[in-house]
Amino acid sequence: MTLSLQTVISLLTLIGISGILGAFFQSRFERQKQVREQEHELKRRRYSCILILMLTKLDPKAGALHLREIRPDLQDLTALDKEIEMELLNGVLFASDAVIK
Repeated sequence: MTLSLQTVISLLTLIGISGILGAFFQSRFERQKQVREQEHELKRRRYSCILILMLTKLDPKAGALHLREIRPDLQDLTALDKEIEMELLNGVLFASDAVIK
């Protein structure tokens, strides 16, 4: 059984195209994975900051040190209250439909 030159060229081309497609999809998958990891890290930091805000509201003396580390611009309890209110509004604004329901 002999392979014609056309068949060999077709096979080599197919292997090359499948390699390119494989690399493309692998790259796309990796990029999506990185984006998901970055989103997760951002959410983790935001939730951590919100928890510190709420804990400071409950116990201002204990939470003041942590609050100054993450938000030195919040100097008094009035500013803290406004920031918590803003976080609540942001939470509602960016929440999914299922969360709202």
